[in-house]
Amino acid sequence: MSTRAVLFDCGGVLFDFDQDRRLAVLSKASGLAAPLLSERIWVSGLDSASDHGKLGVEQICRRLNEALEQDLGEDELADLMTSAFTLRPEVLALVRRLRPGIVRGTLTNNGPLISLGLERRFPELVEAIPENRFFSYQLRAAKPEPAIYRALEVRLGLSASEILLIDDSSANTEGARDAGWQVIEFQDDDSLARDLADLGLRTAGN
Repeated sequence: MSTRAVLFDCGGVLFDFDQDRRLAVLSKASGLAAPLLSERIWVSGLDSASDHGKLGVEQICRRLNEALEQDLGEDELADLMTSAFTLRPEVLALVRRLRPGIVRGTLTNNGPLISLGLERRFPELVEAIPENRFFSYQLRAAKPEPAIYRALEVRLGLSASEILLIDDSSANTEGARDAGWQVIEFQDDDSLARDLADLGLRTAGN
């Protein structure tokens, strides 16, 4: 089976993801309790609407400021919302060591404010993956919805069987597999390195 593109999830694969830390940071910035913020931003559907591309950055910032009862700028809000993410350098090193000719990219369920925040805070991500950083808001669908996989095939100009998704979510990898994609369910960087080597997708070395 030929693999022409490898797409990495962000939270849980390229990055450690800690929602509790984000809620604590948001709570400190706003002076509001974490459960209230969780209700206003996530339970309310605000975050999901952002992920699905239903809100632009200006709308997201306005609604986040309403939830936080603050008047913060775009960069401040982006930093707060990306505070859950800590880059995994070992996984980013594997991205850099993919075999020449392989299309490398991301596929993550996140909105435009997260996209801006990650790219501003982590320039090494942009350096390692200068193109094909796909966020669900761009595709108006989120993993594991079938539409997101089909949309990526069109964007990349590839058939389903030529795309490999690396994701830590069983639901997301099952959705990709059902769409005809190749999948690796991420466990840790060592097993991922072995899996990529076994598939002949990374260059030799440690």
